[in-house]
Amino acid sequence: MKWRKKMVNKNFCSKIILILLSCLSLLNAQGKEDSLLLYRQGKFQEAILNTQNEIKYNPNNLDARVILIWSLIATGEYKRAELESIKGLEINKHDVRIIQALGEAYFFQGQYKNALKHFQKYIGLEPNGARIAKVYILTADSFYKLERYNEADFAYENALRFLPNNQNILLKLAKARFNAKNTILAKGILTKLLTLNPNHLEAKNLLKKIEKNNHNP
Repeated sequence: MKWRKKMVNKNFCSKIILILLSCLSLLNAQGKEDSLLLYRQGKFQEAILNTQNEIKYNPNNLDARVILIWSLIATGEYKRAELESIKGLEINKHDVRIIQALGEAYFFQGQYKNALKHFQKYIGLEPNGARIAKVYILTADSFYKLERYNEADFAYENALRFLPNNQNILLKLAKARFNAKNTILAKGILTKLLTLNPNHLEAKNLLKKIEKNNHNP
């Protein structure tokens, strides 16, 4: 009888533990959903507070930390985003979401070489990732800021594979080619851009500048 009672008690305790774990899992999932919804609605400060509470309860909650980092970047708190990203990578150094976010935090602090290191790592791990177009644009912008115009050209071309005919990227590509002295290629891109948008003033001005330079070598 005692043996049976012990077994019953043990089974009962096991069921209670499973129920508690299930409840905890549901709460974590709900927390992630709520924080992500706040982020998507542009309620970044609320998302920050929500995720901070989740992380306080479970410091290893990477989903909450990712949303926290995204929200910090959205509010311009780049240094905090950098520090939270570093903490996240200490938990999982291969989390591509955090690798990308850290690159972004570095970019907006003007640390372009550090940004490139993380963007290139993201591209290697997630060549078709959810944020790949953004990563290529920021990679190209980093190269451009470093005056590495040919590399910027290549990265803008890759961004256009995911966002074809994006006028902002086309203009940046034309500028990179112009600065790299590839004026014929720059002119071709500007012609394409003005076909898409004949009233694009910046493209018109750059094209005039190229044509003027060609007439006055």
